[in-house]
Amino acid sequence: MTDFDPYSEKIADVCSLIRQHGQCEAWELFKNAENGLEVLCAIVDAVRAEAKAAVPVVPNGFMMVPTNPTEVQWSGLARDLIFAFRSSWKADEVLEFLTSIREEPLPQWLTDALPNASNHTISKGTCAVLIYRAVLHDAPDAPIAVAEQTKQQEAK
Repeated sequence: MTDFDPYSEKIADVCSLIRQHGQCEAWELFKNAENGLEVLCAIVDAVRAEAKAAVPVVPNGFMMVPTNPTEVQWSGLARDLIFAFRSSWKADEVLEFLTSIREEPLPQWLTDALPNASNHTISKGTCAVLIYRAVLHDAPDAPIAVAEQTKQQEAK
Protein backbone atom coordinates (compact mmCIF):
# COMPACT_ATOMS: atom_id res chain seq x y z
CA MET A 1 0.00 0.00 0.00
CA THR A 2 1.25 3.50 -0.78
CA ASP A 3 2.41 5.32 2.34
CA PHE A 4 0.22 8.41 2.09
CA ASP A 5 0.23 9.23 5.80
CA PRO A 6 1.40 7.81 9.13
CA TYR A 7 -1.87 5.89 9.53
CA SER A 8 -1.66 3.90 6.28
CA GLU A 9 -0.74 0.65 8.05
CA LYS A 10 -3.69 1.03 10.41
CA ILE A 11 -5.96 1.80 7.47
CA ALA A 12 -4.77 -1.39 5.75
CA ASP A 13 -5.60 -3.33 8.93
CA VAL A 14 -9.06 -1.75 9.03
CA CYS A 15 -9.63 -2.64 5.36
CA SER A 16 -8.69 -6.23 6.10
CA LEU A 17 -11.01 -6.41 9.12
CA ILE A 18 -13.88 -4.89 7.14
CA ARG A 19 -13.38 -7.43 4.33
CA GLN A 20 -13.30 -10.30 6.83
CA HIS A 21 -16.00 -9.24 9.28
CA GLY A 22 -17.81 -6.26 7.83
CA GLN A 23 -21.55 -6.66 7.61
CA CYS A 24 -22.98 -3.23 7.07
CA GLU A 25 -25.14 -1.30 4.61
CA ALA A 26 -22.04 0.14 2.92
CA TRP A 27 -20.35 -3.25 2.52
CA GLU A 28 -20.45 -2.99 -1.28
CA LEU A 29 -18.07 -0.02 -1.05
CA PHE A 30 -15.41 -2.21 0.56
CA LYS A 31 -15.66 -5.33 -1.61
CA ASN A 32 -12.55 -4.52 -3.62
CA ALA A 33 -9.34 -2.90 -2.48
CA GLU A 34 -9.59 0.11 -4.77
CA ASN A 35 -13.07 1.13 -3.59
CA GLY A 36 -12.18 0.43 0.02
CA LEU A 37 -9.11 2.62 -0.20
CA GLU A 38 -11.11 5.41 -1.83
CA VAL A 39 -13.69 5.29 0.94
CA LEU A 40 -11.02 5.30 3.64
CA CYS A 41 -9.22 8.21 1.96
CA ALA A 42 -12.50 10.12 1.90
CA ILE A 43 -12.98 9.37 5.61
CA VAL A 44 -9.43 10.54 6.41
CA ASP A 45 -9.99 13.73 4.38
CA ALA A 46 -13.26 14.40 6.21
CA VAL A 47 -11.64 13.86 9.61
CA ARG A 48 -8.76 16.19 8.69
CA ALA A 49 -11.18 18.85 7.44
CA GLU A 50 -13.17 18.57 10.67
CA ALA A 51 -9.99 18.86 12.76
CA LYS A 52 -8.86 21.86 10.73
CA ALA A 53 -12.20 23.57 11.30
CA ALA A 54 -11.96 22.88 15.04
CA VAL A 55 -8.64 24.73 15.45
CA PRO A 56 -9.28 27.84 17.54
CA VAL A 57 -8.48 31.14 15.91
CA VAL A 58 -6.44 33.46 18.11
CA PRO A 59 -7.07 37.09 17.15
CA ASN A 60 -4.21 39.59 16.86
CA GLY A 61 -3.22 40.96 20.24
CA PHE A 62 -4.32 37.77 22.02
CA MET A 63 -2.40 34.63 22.87
CA MET A 64 -3.18 31.06 23.82
CA VAL A 65 -1.96 30.22 27.32
CA PRO A 66 -2.43 27.31 29.73
CA THR A 67 -5.48 27.40 31.99
CA ASN A 68 -3.19 27.02 34.99
CA PRO A 69 0.17 28.80 34.96
CA THR A 70 3.20 26.59 34.44
CA GLU A 71 6.01 26.50 36.98
CA VAL A 72 8.08 28.73 34.71
CA GLN A 73 5.27 31.29 34.61
CA TRP A 74 4.74 31.58 38.33
CA SER A 75 8.35 31.15 39.39
CA GLY A 76 9.99 33.49 36.90
CA LEU A 77 9.65 37.21 36.43
CA ALA A 78 6.21 37.26 38.12
CA ARG A 79 7.65 35.92 41.38
CA ASP A 80 10.54 38.40 41.25
CA LEU A 81 8.07 41.26 40.74
CA ILE A 82 5.90 40.12 43.65
CA PHE A 83 8.95 40.00 45.91
CA ALA A 84 9.96 43.51 44.87
CA PHE A 85 6.42 44.92 45.23
CA ARG A 86 5.93 43.37 48.69
CA SER A 87 9.11 45.11 49.77
CA SER A 88 7.38 48.45 49.08
CA TRP A 89 10.26 49.57 46.92
CA LYS A 90 10.00 52.53 44.60
CA ALA A 91 10.08 51.98 40.84
CA ASP A 92 13.79 52.70 40.45
CA GLU A 93 14.62 50.28 43.29
CA VAL A 94 12.46 47.59 41.66
CA LEU A 95 14.32 47.99 38.36
CA GLU A 96 17.68 47.91 40.12
CA PHE A 97 16.71 44.75 42.02
CA LEU A 98 15.36 42.95 38.95
CA THR A 99 18.42 43.87 36.88
CA SER A 100 20.74 42.57 39.59
CA ILE A 101 19.10 39.14 40.05
CA ARG A 102 18.08 38.22 36.51
CA GLU A 103 20.45 36.68 34.00
CA GLU A 104 18.56 37.81 30.90
CA PRO A 105 17.72 41.44 30.16
CA LEU A 106 14.39 42.78 31.38
CA PRO A 107 11.63 42.89 28.78
CA GLN A 108 11.16 46.29 27.15
CA TRP A 109 7.53 46.56 28.28
CA LEU A 110 8.70 46.35 31.90
CA THR A 111 11.42 48.96 31.62
CA ASP A 112 8.94 51.24 29.83
CA ALA A 113 6.39 50.79 32.63
CA LEU A 114 8.90 51.47 35.41
CA PRO A 115 10.91 54.53 34.41
CA ASN A 116 14.34 54.71 36.05
CA ALA A 117 13.80 58.23 37.30
CA SER A 118 10.63 57.34 39.20
CA ASN A 119 10.92 57.70 42.96
CA HIS A 120 7.38 56.86 44.04
CA THR A 121 5.81 53.64 45.26
CA ILE A 122 4.11 51.65 42.51
CA SER A 123 0.30 51.55 42.67
CA LYS A 124 -1.52 48.25 43.33
CA GLY A 125 -3.19 48.43 39.91
CA THR A 126 0.16 48.83 38.16
CA CYS A 127 1.58 45.95 40.24
CA ALA A 128 -1.31 43.71 39.14
CA VAL A 129 -0.88 44.60 35.46
CA LEU A 130 2.87 44.03 35.56
CA ILE A 131 2.49 40.64 37.27
CA TYR A 132 -0.14 39.65 34.68
CA ARG A 133 2.17 40.69 31.84
CA ALA A 134 5.07 38.81 33.46
CA VAL A 135 2.99 35.60 33.58
CA LEU A 136 2.09 36.05 29.91
CA HIS A 137 5.71 36.87 29.06
CA ASP A 138 6.85 33.51 30.48
CA ALA A 139 3.98 31.52 28.94
CA PRO A 140 4.96 28.52 26.82
CA ASP A 141 4.39 28.67 23.09
CA ALA A 142 0.93 27.56 22.09
CA PRO A 143 0.79 23.98 20.86
CA ILE A 144 0.95 23.59 17.11
CA ALA A 145 -2.56 23.48 15.74
CA VAL A 146 -3.80 20.21 14.27
CA ALA A 147 -4.04 21.80 10.83
CA GLU A 148 -0.43 22.99 11.06
CA GLN A 149 0.72 19.52 12.17
CA THR A 150 -1.09 18.01 9.19
CA LYS A 151 0.62 20.46 6.82
CA GLN A 152 4.02 19.62 8.32
CA GLN A 153 3.37 15.88 7.98
CA GLU A 154 2.21 16.25 4.39
CA ALA A 155 5.31 18.32 3.55
CA LYS A 156 7.54 15.40 4.67
